[in-house]
Amino acid sequence: MCQGKIARTAGARHSPHQHRATGRIELDEHSDRLVFLRMPRPHEWRVVFDSRVISDIMPRMSIPDQDSLARAVHELLLARKQTLAIAESCTGGLVTHRLTNLAGSSNYLIAAVIAYAYQAKVAALGVTWDTLNHHGAVSPETATEMARGAREKFSATIGVAVTGIAGPGGSTPDKPVGLTYLALASADGVIVEKHIWNGDRVANKTQSADAVLHLLLRYLSNPKS
Repeated sequence: MCQGKIARTAGARHSPHQHRATGRIELDEHSDRLVFLRMPRPHEWRVVFDSRVISDIMPRMSIPDQDSLARAVHELLLARKQTLAIAESCTGGLVTHRLTNLAGSSNYLIAAVIAYAYQAKVAALGVTWDTLNHHGAVSPETATEMARGAREKFSATIGVAVTGIAGPGGSTPDKPVGLTYLALASADGVIVEKHIWNGDRVANKTQSADAVLHLLLRYLSNPKS
């Protein structure tokens, strides 16, 4: 379980590396990029890349277009006999919409929650007031609790969550428009990604939904990685 405040890793190098820690999310000291949060076993944390690193990797991967992206996730969920619970904030149900456009999604989709307000995140997903008051709705801690809450509340094998600032308002000096956190919770642990989009509100929502589906695709393609 994530506990405590975000901490900077003393002596961290600019490139992300695997780290081990207990109870903290850590940031690269030089770039402020989120560098890891994955816990296959208690107290084991692995590197997770933010969008600047992912953008370096994506061109070398075979990535389906928007329509076939949802289809690829859909087929993998069915083939692997997984069940899914979705917690959406800034995307307003767009991830759920993309998947439920496909016949047969009822075989894996257990539930979807659009939790905008703090109260909804607490009541529907079990996010704690302490997390929201200390870290805010748009934070890796909140994304983690949303994904875990969705998975546990609806007894799904996978829970995914997205929370961000779609714009044009809502930004702060530390949290710009486009800042988005994704989380995927499974029996293997929790994966968190950080992205900063540069589009308008609709584009930011679309990119966030794409990113959630990409995260699901990567996990389902190699769930033990």
